[in-house]
Amino acid sequence: LSRNQKFLFALNSKTNDVTVFNAHNLGNKKIYPTGKNTFQMIQTGQQQDSPVIVISQNQATYFDANNGEQIFIKKYDNFIKITDDLNLVYQLDNTNKHIPLYEIPTS
Repeated sequence: LSRNQKFLFALNSKTNDVTVFNAHNLGNKKIYPTGKNTFQMIQTGQQQDSPVIVISQNQATYFDANNGEQIFIKKYDNFIKITDDLNLVYQLDNTNKHIPLYEIPTS
C-alpha cells in the first residue's frame, strides 16, 4: 500500500512483475514487468507522494504513488546492495554506481 493509501502494489516474484490496483475499490488493475529476480519493494521518502520502487536483480522500477503509473526504469547488470543512506548500489559495465531510493533519478 502506498503511503498515501491510494494504490496497492502486489509484487509477484515468480512472474517478475508488479500489479497495481486502486486501493479503494481494487479497480484499474495494471501489470508491469519489473525485471529478472524481482525481490523487493520500497517507498523511502518522507512525503506521502514519494515514489514506490520495485527492485530486481537487473533493474529498479519507479512508480508514481499518486497515480500508480510507472515513471522511471533504471537498468543495470547486477544489484549489489541498498546502503544505510538509501542508495541502491549496482554494477553497470563492470563499474559500481548508485542511484537514490528517496527521489526519482534524472538518468
